Amino acid sequence: EFSELYAEVRQKLLKVFGVDSKDYSSFVIGGSGTAAMESVLASTVHQGRKMLVINNGAFGDRMAQICSVYGIPTLKTDYQWGEYPKLSGIEKLLQNPDVEAVSMVFMETSTGMLNPVRDVGSLCRKYDKMFIVDAVSGLAGDPLDIQGSNIDFCFSNTNKGISGLPVVSFVCAKKSSVEKIRDISPRTFYLNLLKYYDYAEKMNQTPFTPQISFFYMLRQALHELLEEQSYFL
Repeated sequence: EFSELYAEVRQKLLKVFGVDSKDYSSFVIGGSGTAAMESVLASTVHQGRKMLVINNGAFGDRMAQICSVYGIPTLKTDYQWGEYPKLSGIEKLLQNPDVEAVSMVFMETSTGMLNPVRDVGSLCRKYDKMFIVDAVSGLAGDPLDIQGSNIDFCFSNTNKGISGLPVVSFVCAKKSSVEKIRDISPRTFYLNLLKYYDYAEKMNQTPFTPQISFFYMLRQALHELLEEQSYFL
């Protein structure tokens, strides 16, 4: 019964992200949006490579802090809170061959500003970098083109634009990008991204005890959101 519930939730999540199951996967991680953030950041950079964090607010800074905890070498832009990222400076940093992935916040909660995800995604495509986006506050509130923005991993949670109860997060991942990180040695046990992905894809299950009642809540919240979106289309 839970597998059927989870399969439905995953299908609805893909619709909210605006992608299909052929090229993308969605899966749930027990915990707040920071749990999904930590899972993605800890699982997507190979040993000896670097993460570029575009930091212009509290949650960009949180990304950098998580990378530091896991010993992932990090380059930071360190803009002031609310300062709009400078694409020319970001492009210069992307020319560093040691940079493997780029992470940024779609809507920076601490200031309420939208960041240029699509423009940075184009730069990541140009320089062949993995692109990670925090959409915790922005998903379902502002338009976000996952495929058009060249996003490899995008995460969010239930208690912002989804309008559900807190402490459930989820990830949208490009399947081809997941295969690129399979040879990375796990840095964490509970938040091992590949474990959540494989359990979801193979069995529609979670690797650890799920908050089952919250999955029913999430299904209903997604149903209402999609119904509302279809009304305005």
